[in-house]
Amino acid sequence: MNAKRRWIWLLAASALAGGCTHFTRPRSASQKPAPAADRASASSVWKDGKWMPVRAGEGTPAGELGIIRGHLDAGRPKAALKAAKKFLRRYSGNDACEEAMLLAAQAEMDRGHYYAAFERFSEQVGAYPNGKFFERALTRQYEIADAFLEGRKQRALWVLRVSAEEEGLDILTRIAERAPGTVIAEKSVLRAADFYYEHARLPEAVDQYDFHQQLFGKSPRAEYSMLRAARATYGQYRGHQFDDTPLIDAQQRFREFARKYPAKARRVNVPTILKQISSAIVHRVFVTAAYYERVGRVRSATFYYRRVVERYPTTHWATRAKEALARLGVGDRSAPPTIDKPGTRPAGGNDEPLRRSRGGPLDDAPDRKEK
Repeated sequence: MNAKRRWIWLLAASALAGGCTHFTRPRSASQKPAPAADRASASSVWKDGKWMPVRAGEGTPAGELGIIRGHLDAGRPKAALKAAKKFLRRYSGNDACEEAMLLAAQAEMDRGHYYAAFERFSEQVGAYPNGKFFERALTRQYEIADAFLEGRKQRALWVLRVSAEEEGLDILTRIAERAPGTVIAEKSVLRAADFYYEHARLPEAVDQYDFHQQLFGKSPRAEYSMLRAARATYGQYRGHQFDDTPLIDAQQRFREFARKYPAKARRVNVPTILKQISSAIVHRVFVTAAYYERVGRVRSATFYYRRVVERYPTTHWATRAKEALARLGVGDRSAPPTIDKPGTRPAGGNDEPLRRSRGGPLDDAPDRKEK
């Protein structure tokens, strides 16, 4: 019995001595203490001489991108932007930076800073022109441009809100330049053209629709842009007292449209439009003749009255022109025109001449010989 107790006491003393030795063993300066909760815990990292709690996913590019997305999904764009900036500093040169740049731009957009978002998207597509998020960035830029054209204001001096329509148009141009021949490029060109058309900026609309024809002539939307260009050209004609170049150009455009898309031309009433244009042209020629008759320049008046009769014989203007020629005594081409005495003019009437045409039907008038 006594022998058994001695063995128990010896084992206890030995165990106590070994435990004390382990407990008092000094730790090297480089050795990290384990977290109190769990020595192998992944929720803490050794930083600045102490254990720091970390969120799930932090410490790897994929994990931190997940954190940024989580901020955006939770409606915390400011936190997402801060995390994205931190990511770009920490993992500079990593392929995952493309997505981080995309998320940073999206955070700016979610904060309402649209132009700042556009600039960040531009940095992304410039750095990764062949990246997998390239098209998504251009789509976001298109959305920003569209918002500007729809009336969204831009901040100026951090206080003022000013129109950003011109910025929107510039963004659309840049998209078309960055991705030529793509669907988003065609969409951008047409969006700018439609904006010009709807805001009565018709010369710019014509240029933009023609640009679409050059780049996307075989697109299903080419029919649309060709018709709109013709209408925008016709819309620039302001009346018989002004330049008739828009009338002549519109006539050519509608004729070409009818030749290329005959079924569509009938549906949108192009034949009627061409008749209206012809009527406007002959009206302008008749008014020119009447003006020269009023101011006593019979030779020029005769020239234009005869043009009306020869080129537009089925119009009511031709009937009136024949009456005018008879009145002047030159109904027959063989009869010499009666020239009024120099300086004489019929009483009444507007003596201001029409504005000269650039390539229209009035350029070959013989009035220089009657001075």
